[in-house]
Amino acid sequence: MPGVILRAAAAHLMNDYAGVDQPAVRHRGGLACWQQKRATELLSENLDGSLPLADMADKCSLSPGHFSRAFGQ
Repeated sequence: MPGVILRAAAAHLMNDYAGVDQPAVRHRGGLACWQQKRATELLSENLDGSLPLADMADKCSLSPGHFSRAFGQ
């Protein structure tokens, strides 16, 4: 735990007093860019809700469970 506090303090000092910005946080999980684009296209084409989740997951090359979790992120 002290290491975490020390890193946070160092980041704060570097950012505020040395003008060094921290790199953007990269979030793990979620859909790949192509999967997100494909899911958006599918949802737009099927606004009536007629496309089952299993079919949408299949078109994104994922299992329904994995697609649900990734889409939620």
